[in-house]
Amino acid sequence: MNMTILIGNLTRDPEMAYLQTGTAVTKFSMATSAGKDKEGKNRPADFHNIVAYGSNGKDGLAGLCAQYLKKGSKVCVRGRHQTREWDAQDGSKRRTCEVIADNVEFLSPKDSSQDAEDS
Repeated sequence: MNMTILIGNLTRDPEMAYLQTGTAVTKFSMATSAGKDKEGKNRPADFHNIVAYGSNGKDGLAGLCAQYLKKGSKVCVRGRHQTREWDAQDGSKRRTCEVIADNVEFLSPKDSSQDAEDS
């Protein structure tokens, strides 16, 4: 079974684009922490690349992530782990690991200053 659940904070603002098929795709990265060790020191953070596709409507999950998330937002991502390979322009082989999100829960409190700007 390939199932990933992560809780952490975005390390940069989400970036939304569209595939040639018209499907929306939003990418963002997040950091997770394993807490503190026995001595009370913070364990190093892990960094994850997240990809959310549009579905269930015009932009679906991709659109919601692009609209409501920003650097520092706390989220819970559920999805599957995927490894992709491609040939770079210089001819070298490239590889990346990412989580394809099925569900993203927004855990940060709603920014009330954003409501004032939207009114």
